Amino acid sequence: LVDSMESHYAAYLVACADQGLTFDKKRFYSLGGVPASDIFALLGREQSIAVDVSRAMAAKASAMQADGYAQLHPIECVLTLFRAAASASIPLAVASGGERAD
Repeated sequence: LVDSMESHYAAYLVACADQGLTFDKKRFYSLGGVPASDIFALLGREQSIAVDVSRAMAAKASAMQADGYAQLHPIECVLTLFRAAASASIPLAVASGGERAD
């Protein structure tokens, strides 16, 4: 119900800077749907940098907590559709990204 991509990208930039990685926006969008831990490992391999994936994940999570979630705003047309469907008792599903606790 919100577009969180810009907030996630900003959090990635914080984590990448901490690891000495670069990550441009075009590449970020091309990796949509790939788990963050895999992205950090991939960037490290591509840039020949030993990445501490756990530390990068923690830095990204911290950046989202510090500022990212505050930048989220609802997508009004999606909320309107959601409310209309809910009031008509039409079943709905919401998909969301997240990290697995493998």
